[in-house]
Amino acid sequence: MTDTIYRRPQDYELEHRGDDDDVAFYGQLVERFEPRRILELACGSGRLTAPIAERRPDAPLEVVGVELSESMLALAHQRVGEASELVRQRVSLHKGDMRTWSSDRLFDLVIIGCSSITHLLRLEDRLQVWRNARRLLSPGGRLVIDVTMADIRTFSASLDRYDEMPSHLAEKVVAEHKKDTADAASH
Repeated sequence: MTDTIYRRPQDYELEHRGDDDDVAFYGQLVERFEPRRILELACGSGRLTAPIAERRPDAPLEVVGVELSESMLALAHQRVGEASELVRQRVSLHKGDMRTWSSDRLFDLVIIGCSSITHLLRLEDRLQVWRNARRLLSPGGRLVIDVTMADIRTFSASLDRYDEMPSHLAEKVVAEHKKDTADAASH
């Protein structure tokens, strides 16, 4: 995985600073469905994992986070390590690919938050994740995937600004995009 966002998890954290609507949403799911075992695929820095583990403190709850990026997983371990004793007891983190990670035990709730599924660019990769998630779900379990839709006005405005960029900066942006695309294709 060569994407800069994964090599520099602190940038990811900045992107999500003050953005806790999804944390509240997943917390409400935990309250509503009362799962005993939760799997978060592509858990990243643990931004959702730790707060989810705080829910329903008087009920049995196990939260498993799976992340492919070592730097993101290191930040998740740090976040959980700095959390309450309850969170530390409930959370386990594992290095793995959401397409293939497996467990001997099933989960009542499998989540893929923060539009992480969109980081897989090929339909076959996404289908592999959905099949894997289904294998990991207990009977009656739920799969919840969070996908953010682009705001077309913001997207359009960004294209307008791109035309206003100095040519040397626009060329740099295009060159970096081509390099990132070539790097991703070679892996």
